[in-house]
Amino acid sequence: MGSIFFRIYSSMLLAFLSIAFAAYVGIAQVNQYRLSEYLDQVAKGTFTLIAEGLARHEGVKQLQWLEAVKRLTQLDLSIKSLAALPLSSGETSQLLNQHFLIKANHKEELALIYVKVPNQSHLYLSGKLKDINEPLSRVTALLILNELGRNPKETRLQVLKQLQSRFGFPIAKVDIYQSGLRGSQINRIKKGDTVVLLESTVSDQPKIFVYAPYGNSGDLLTLGPIPLFNWYPKNLLALLGLLAISLAAAMSYLCVKPLEGRLKKMTEQVSSLGLRGQFSKIDVKGSDAISDFARQVNQMSLQIHSLLENQRELTLAVSHDLKTPVARLKFRMAELEELLSDYMDPIGLPDCEQTVNGIYRDIKQLESLLQEILSYASLDRINNNMEQSPFDLGVETQTLASELSLTYPTLTITQPVAPFTAFGNPQLIRRAIENLLSNACRYASGTIEICLKQTSNLYIVTIIDDGPGIAEQQAQKIFEPFYRIDSSRNSKSGGSGLGLAIVEKIAHLHHGQARLLKSSHGATFEICWPKP
Repeated sequence: MGSIFFRIYSSMLLAFLSIAFAAYVGIAQVNQYRLSEYLDQVAKGTFTLIAEGLARHEGVKQLQWLEAVKRLTQLDLSIKSLAALPLSSGETSQLLNQHFLIKANHKEELALIYVKVPNQSHLYLSGKLKDINEPLSRVTALLILNELGRNPKETRLQVLKQLQSRFGFPIAKVDIYQSGLRGSQINRIKKGDTVVLLESTVSDQPKIFVYAPYGNSGDLLTLGPIPLFNWYPKNLLALLGLLAISLAAAMSYLCVKPLEGRLKKMTEQVSSLGLRGQFSKIDVKGSDAISDFARQVNQMSLQIHSLLENQRELTLAVSHDLKTPVARLKFRMAELEELLSDYMDPIGLPDCEQTVNGIYRDIKQLESLLQEILSYASLDRINNNMEQSPFDLGVETQTLASELSLTYPTLTITQPVAPFTAFGNPQLIRRAIENLLSNACRYASGTIEICLKQTSNLYIVTIIDDGPGIAEQQAQKIFEPFYRIDSSRNSKSGGSGLGLAIVEKIAHLHHGQARLLKSSHGATFEICWPKP
């Protein structure tokens, strides 16, 4: 058993490791895409303004301007030619077409940003960026103010609107006293300083707000809110956790499913022994505990099958052997009756005749029992490929009702008169209904009703009597061979105890079932089998 659990646990461990690796790769790819989209929204405008600033200078002044920006932003910035950039052919093509490229690196949690310097086809601005920080935010505000300062006052608002299209966060000009800043912060701005605020709550993503003096107008240039990049947001972790749990459940099921399938096969074999005594050997592979158990089940099934076969053979042999002495006994009783009539004193003859008649009844009952045993045993020899054909079940029930009405003239048997075509073995179905009707006639007080109906996939025969009924707890036991009910239904039957067992076996041969339905009075039996 240990080897089974070792295989299961090792398979599940391997599955969990695979899921963990897939989750790592998945979240890395997602974050790489998210980082590229994020920086495209919040950093593209800043780097574009830096590149435009470089384009306005040449030679030493260009390098000095770049060094000033590097010092203010604290970023690793450089100017390179296209050939010097570490790009693939696809990335190079994208940079040439869009003049801007973000190359995210999830391992180092940073991005390489490349921007074409305007009007200088051979120069590209290269920089490394992890996230939007305070120095970069300050420089962004200064670059925007510098761009506005290069334009006449009357066009600056229009230029500000044009610059807004480059940034993924709001840019606006507001009155300093309507900004919501505290007094100390306003004083800093009046001195020419730029104020950067970080707002963070437990339930919300951290954001940056930038406030810079808008020249000497007394107004403010505001940037933000600028969201900081969250590598592991709650919704992403929740989705990843849900996918991981789903994959783990699926892989666990796949690990256990083969074991479940093998156990199911053994269950089916044991069930087949219980229902029909059939034997089908389980295909045993491997040498684990389940395989050993399957071998034991095969051996046990073979032994049980042999015992059942021996029981059937014994029943048939005993029944056949008993038929001969019963026949001889009947013949000798007939001879004894003739001798008694010839030599017996007429005064004592009635008593002798009563005794002889009693013996005849006992012999008849014994003969009937033997016939039922033979019939019950013969059903075991019928396989699932028995002959079946369409037949008129309505005519069969009418014939049976007429025959039983002669035997039980005090009973009223109602049956359908319309034709009812069914499919099955006519002889066996007739025998099953005959047993149910005979059983009902023995216990009914006055009326018996036969109902025939069909659904889209079933034939259903229902027989209702107004007798004493059967307790609910005995509903299943009554179909067992030789089971007798200790109630008024058994007081006068004289039955063999095999009639209902034969009905159930015939129903099983037709892949159907026989059952006792709940009823407020009397007994209601039903036999149903599927349509072809």
